[in-house]
Formats: sequence, C-alpha cells, structure tokens
Amino acid sequence: MNTIQLSNDILIPAIGFGTIGQFGKQIEDNVAFALKNGYQLIDTANRYTNEKSVGRGIKKSGIDRKIYLLKQN
Repeated sequence: MNTIQLSNDILIPAIGFGTIGQFGKQIEDNVAFALKNGYQLIDTANRYTNEKSVGRGIKKSGIDRKIYLLKQN
C-alpha cells in the first residue's frame, strides 16, 4: 500500500475509507468490508456523529487493531 509521510515522519496509508454521510448498519458493514479488504485508514470525524457505528464496524471486521498501533520511538 502506498503511504504518505507526515511532517512528524509517521507514515499513513495514502488512501482511506471515508465515512461521512453513513450511519447505522450501513456504515458498520462498509467499515468491516473495507478493513477485511485491505484498507488500513478509516477517515472519520466527531462532526460526522457516527463514531459508535464506525467502532462497531471495526469490531465486526474481526481485524486485530493492535497490529495497526503506531510504534513510538
């Protein structure tokens, strides 16, 4: 996967899955599908008011979140 280097030298995926305008079961299923199919960045914001559904989608994916934790030097 292509990455982008941030000004603090952390690399993030170049493409993320956007969540604006999605709610409930729709976003749970979409987030789970995206993670199962290689997405590593889920783009969300507090103003979208869908954080709980995004979280349920992450859990539903079955992907171990620990593998994505940033390692700090």
